[in-house]
Amino acid sequence: MQASAEVRDLHPPSESVSPTSAVLHEFRAIKIGLERVERLLFPQPRPQPTATRPATTLLDETIIDQRSGLVPKDLYLRLARAKAFPSRKRGKRILAHWGDVRVAILGGPGITKTSPTPTEKDDHGDGLDDLRRQLGLAQKRS
Repeated sequence: MQASAEVRDLHPPSESVSPTSAVLHEFRAIKIGLERVERLLFPQPRPQPTATRPATTLLDETIIDQRSGLVPKDLYLRLARAKAFPSRKRGKRILAHWGDVRVAILGGPGITKTSPTPTEKDDHGDGLDDLRRQLGLAQKRS
C-alpha cells in the first residue's frame, strides 16, 4: 500500500490546487525520490542471524568435534594433540566425547594438577625458580 501512495504523490496535482500546495507537492515528490536514491546507495545492513545453540545440556556420551562451537577450535585441537582426552580422527574431524573434553578443560575427577614443590631457598638469587617451576621450565643452572 505504501508504494502506491508514493506513486500517487508523484503525479502532478490537479488544476484546482493553490500554488502553495503545488510547491509542497513538488517538495514531497523530491523528498520521496531522494529517499529512494538513499535506499539504493546506502542499503541498511541486514540483521545477522544469531548462532542458536540448544538450551539443553549435552550428555557426557555426546560425540563432538572441533567445529561443534562448544570449545574454541584451537584449544580443542591443542588438547587433542596433547592427549588431554581420548579422541579419534575421522577424515579432517577429531572426534571425542563431550564428557572427556569437559573434564580436560574444567578439571575434575581423573585430572590431577601438579603443584610445584616448595623450596627452602632460591639457589641463584634471582627469585625466579618458583616461577620457572610453575611454568614447567628447567631451573637455572649454576
